[in-house]
Amino acid sequence: MVLNAEQGGPNAEGFVLESEESYEDKKLVMTSPKQPLGLRVTVKLTIQKRQPQIEVVPSASALLIRALKEPPRDRKKQKQTNIKHSGNITFGEIVSIAQQMRCRSLARKLSGTIKEILGTAQCVGCIVDGRHPHDIIDDINSGAVEYPAI
Repeated sequence: MVLNAEQGGPNAEGFVLESEESYEDKKLVMTSPKQPLGLRVTVKLTIQKRQPQIEVVPSASALLIRALKEPPRDRKKQKQTNIKHSGNITFGEIVSIAQQMRCRSLARKLSGTIKEILGTAQCVGCIVDGRHPHDIIDDINSGAVEYPAI
């Protein structure tokens, strides 16, 4: 986002994010080893005293694809929109992803967050412990699956 004096008034004069520092921050974010290449990521931009700070906010699908350990893809060469990420994830990884996403989830309990992550896993196209994610959701609803009560 670039503001000039016409868009933001006199307070926005001199406030440009396309400086050398912000370019280096963007470069650092895009080459971060925490995020796999070839994925769209959400970036949180915090501005304090006219100093921008860029922070990557991982989504549930990005965390799932990272857990699948797939090789990065080039978005310019592979133009497919509906890519199925066929792979197997353990239920322990699903629980750890749910614990990471817990602060941004609207569920009251961790079981609801686990169900949200399992629904995302179903949309991504992966399987959990060799089973379809919706079968595990049914087991959580019936109480057949044990999960940590945090």
